[in-house]
Formats: sequence, C-alpha cells, structure tokens
Amino acid sequence: MRILGIVALAWVMVSGAFGQKAQQFDIYRFAVPQGWERQDREGVVFLLPRGLTGKQAVLMSLLPSQEFGGDFRGWFERALGRFHQDHEVLERTEVQTSRAQPGDYPVLAQGVVVRDPKGVTQYRFYVAGHAGGRVALVMYATSSSELFARYEPAFKAFLDSLEFHPAQAGAPRPGPSAPPPTAKLPPVKSPSYADIVRLKLDPKRQPLPDEFRCYAFAKGDDYSKPAFALQFFGKDQYRTPGGSGTYALKADGSLSYVVWKSGPFAGSSDAFLLFSDYGQQLELRDVGPQERDYYCYQQGAREQVARVEFRFRDPQPGSYPCVRTDGSGQRGGTLEVLPGRRYRFGGGEGRYTADVLGQQDEDYGRVEFTSGPLAERYAFYAEDETGLRQFTVHGKSRLECRLTVAKPTRLPRFGPAKAPPPPPGSGGLEGRFYSWRLDVMAASGTPMCGGLCWDLYFFHKNGYVYTGEPEEGLEEADCSRTKPNGFPVCEVYRVQGNRIVIGGGKPVAFGRTAGGLELGGKTLTRLEPLDGLKLQGRYRALSAFSTNLGGGGGGFSEVVLTFSRDGRFTREGVSGYSFTATDTGTPSGDTTAGVAVGSQRSSGGTYRFFGNTLELKFGDGRVVRYFAFVGERDEGGKVKLLRLGGRDYSLEEK
Repeated sequence: MRILGIVALAWVMVSGAFGQKAQQFDIYRFAVPQGWERQDREGVVFLLPRGLTGKQAVLMSLLPSQEFGGDFRGWFERALGRFHQDHEVLERTEVQTSRAQPGDYPVLAQGVVVRDPKGVTQYRFYVAGHAGGRVALVMYATSSSELFARYEPAFKAFLDSLEFHPAQAGAPRPGPSAPPPTAKLPPVKSPSYADIVRLKLDPKRQPLPDEFRCYAFAKGDDYSKPAFALQFFGKDQYRTPGGSGTYALKADGSLSYVVWKSGPFAGSSDAFLLFSDYGQQLELRDVGPQERDYYCYQQGAREQVARVEFRFRDPQPGSYPCVRTDGSGQRGGTLEVLPGRRYRFGGGEGRYTADVLGQQDEDYGRVEFTSGPLAERYAFYAEDETGLRQFTVHGKSRLECRLTVAKPTRLPRFGPAKAPPPPPGSGGLEGRFYSWRLDVMAASGTPMCGGLCWDLYFFHKNGYVYTGEPEEGLEEADCSRTKPNGFPVCEVYRVQGNRIVIGGGKPVAFGRTAGGLELGGKTLTRLEPLDGLKLQGRYRALSAFSTNLGGGGGGFSEVVLTFSRDGRFTREGVSGYSFTATDTGTPSGDTTAGVAVGSQRSSGGTYRFFGNTLELKFGDGRVVRYFAFVGERDEGGKVKLLRLGGRDYSLEEK
C-alpha cells in the first residue's frame, strides 16, 4: 500500500539532532515539528498542526511507557488490537522491524487503515520501541491519505528527533554539573518575616536568601533525600555543590522567573518561581548537559510539605475494596497492596512500579502493574488529609479502590510565630462579610471561579482583616497567627474617611449601610453563623470547562448532597474528562482519536453545622469538614444557595 509504505523504517533513531528545543515526556525525548503544538491531556501527549481547516484531522499521540520484559512483538500486536477493537481494519502493512542506534534496542512499526463505527476512515502509523525494559508507542493518525502524505515530512522530522531514554523512568539523577559527593554548602539560616520586611524583599518576585532542596522531576520513587541543594545569597548570586554563579529576575505579567547569567546553570531555561503559604518553590528546567528538570523547595515548611505530598502519592500497604465506576456500583474485588512493590488481586499476585517524583505537579502518583493479574494496566494513587487513600485503576473496566486510615496526616495551617501587632492608626471595623459577582468567563467554557465569584472580608478591630476563604472553618482566620511561611495570616487595613486601604492595595471607596458595608463598589453582606442548621433537599454543585483545541474536549465534576432533617446525608459524585480530535478540527466533526475518563460514586452518613463549618461523618469513618455559609434564602427562609468548601450548591427545585 503506497500511502502507508511512505514511512519506511529506514529511520532507526540515529540523528539525535533537534531542530527545535528538545522536549521530554516519560521516556521520550523529542522535538515538536515546526508549525505544530503540544497538548498534554490525561497522561498522553498530543502533537497537533496549526491551521487545519474543514474536514481535516491530523495528530501524533505519545502514550505513557510501560515496564515490560516479555515478547515485544506480541505486546505490539496486542496493543494495536486494543486500538482497533471497535474499528474495521481495511488494510495494513507488514510489521516492520529494525534496531535503534544508538541504544541498539528493537523498534517495530506498522501502518493501518481503519473505519470507525460511524463509517469514518482513518490512516494510522504506529511506531514502538523496547528500551531498557520499557515499551513505548507513538501513533500518527490522519483523516485522509492526502493529509497523511502532506504531513509525512513533519512526522519524519519528529521521528528523526525522537529518542527513548529509559533512564528517565526511574534512575536517580545527579546534580546539574555532577558535583563530587564530598562537596558541601555552608549552612544557611532562613530569613524571618521581619528580615524580609526590613530588606524590602518581594517573595512573589525574587528568590529569598535561603537554601532550596532540589528533587529530580523524573520518574522515580526514591524521595529519601534531595538530589542537591541550591542557595541564594547577596544581591544576585547563587551556589550549588557544583559551583557558583549569578542570576537576574524576569517578570511576565503575574509570573516570575529566575534567569541564569553565569555559573553551573548558565544556558538552562529560566526557572519559574512560586510563593505559597508554605514558602517558595523553584522549577528548574533543562539543567546541565543532560537537560534535566528539578523541583526545588525552600528549606523548612515548604520542603516538609513537599515530602508529605510525596508520601501522599506513594501507594501504602493495605486492603483496598474496589467498585466499578460505570455507575453500576458493582464490587470489583479487593486490591491488596503488599510491601516491596507487590500486590494481590483476584487470587493472583504481581508487582508494580510507582512514579512519585515525576508527578510533583499533580495530586496523585502513577502506578504501573508490571506483572500478575493487572499486568499492562495502570492506576493513579492519591491520599488526602481526611485519610482517604484511593487507587483509580484504568483498563477495560475502570475501578476505584479505597481505604480510610484512622489517623490522617494533616498539612500545617499555621507557623510557630505570632503575628506582629498592626501599626497604630489601623482598625476600627468588626464583623465578617461577603459579596458575590457573576463570573464573566463562565460562558466561554473557561470559568475563573465556577460561575459565581465570592469576596470575603473578616474584619478585626485591632486593624487586621482576613480576605481569603477558609477550607474548614473560622479558626483558619486567626489573625494572631502566622502562616507556615512566617507571614501573618491576615492583612492590615486602614479606614481614612470614606476610603479604605487593605494591605498594599490602593485606597477604594468605603461606606457603612444598615446591614453591611460598601467597599470599592461592592455591597458586603454580614455572614450568618449556621449553628444547628438542618436542611431538607438535594443540593447540587457543578463545575465544568471546555476547549475547542484539536476538535473539542472538556471536563466536569458534579456533586449532589442530599440532606434530611434527621441529620443524615448522602453524597453522589460524578466526574469526567475527555479530549478528542475530529475530522473537521472543530467540535462538530466526527471523532478520530482521543481520550476519555469518568467515574461515579455515592456514599453517606451524618452531618452537623457548627459556626460556619459543615461536618460530614461518612459510614467508613472518614470525617470531612467544609467552611460553609448561606449565599441566598427564599422568602420563607429556605436555603437556596449554600457555599461549601469553595463550591456553590444550589437547591434542586421539584
């Protein structure tokens, strides 16, 4: 077949020449072809050309690698069979074989023409490699033979740049310039809040003079110690065990970057700087000749929280009862996680690997079942602060396997220091208030705050005001405390006639009303306590987003809480995500490729309101608390809109 025969396996991954900036994903290293763009969706990388019009669909898909030690040809044929199980295979080439140089590992390729259940024909070419005990698969797909030929040069350019680096999957990575093991940095004392104020430092814009502990951002599960340390000192200097250098600062809107001017990081990509309630975090990219990535956490609270989050992504031994997530509620057996990366399921035993370090930008770790009854399937694992540990197992039938621990691990809410007193002349107001406004971006499919945007102000007479939204209760708005990063929990405010200044903001209009306040054009309503509140009815929260990129896609999360006056509740949760490429490049076209996931689960127990907290006690012993307040009541006093844990729950009218 001429079309599918165009891409011959003369390519053996020999060039290693990158016309564009080299990128990494899983064990892949590659360059995005000129005029194409990369999109990461649910653990899959899609490469899409720009400028498609009409009934046109073209994409390359890079699938996550798997650990595998068996018959590579058999694995390749089974993998393609799963891709084609709902399609009619019209034509296929012979499986082509070769070996990659450098690396000397086997490569397989095959071209296939398929027709989906809607009658849409698609032209595909698959390339797989078996390197270092791992298998990886790339698919090039188009909606016509003409498009296949037109974009074939880009596909070949991509293949020329492609290399498989299985060492990325789990091997610990050295420091940026391979410093000798004996190299040590001098101890550094973290600056206090008073030091930061005195030196007029802005932690959102510049790294603090402190030590950062750097962990490789690569597949792996050894987080027992950082790969290396990085220290900032002086006005624009840094040092590592491999040497010292200078840096500069760069701002891009609200984003802040560190630009390496000299020293061991010179030539690396700009480092992204983040500042949170726990401290600073620096994301290093393309460090050293091997262009490796690291996440660096400020010593103290930020690193301590990072290490807790590592464990939250690392599967813990135990028995996890499973249910199917297709809405049937059917039991799916029990997943027993054993020490030593072993598991037992359905009477059989096998092994698994866990990616903890490579998931530092996610709330979950990735698990691959390498042998046993779940071989070739993967899962996401996560633990939260309520003690819930959960596997989401993907494959032919999707499972959720859960257990709850009696003593959950909580992240710190406060630091050890007390907040300094507000300066003289501030203060004078007392009370808790809220206001809301419509989310103008909601109609576009990319809401900023879920449909309604809320502003909260908890004023204290001494001059402090809390302007965040607590997660669980009013105790988080304790203005006498500091955050784990040492900064005060609250901001200082000052009333100046008919103007008010909050924190470092500009003066805005201010006034008092019979029931609340006017602030900057917003009407603030006093927050009512909810002690002893009993509800009756179904309250529904829905959040969603959509995108037209590549054809269409989006995600949603729906939770329904049904309350009864006897103090009982049920919770129903449904969530899903999809991304598709279509034959037109628009949402109205027929689907040609993509990914989709979803889940459905219900549970229940007892509830109570106290202060501005809703406490849910589930039947499995888990206790969850949400900060709560009433956003709207009807004329009879019935609660129509309830704000819980940062989501809006509306009463479903019969």
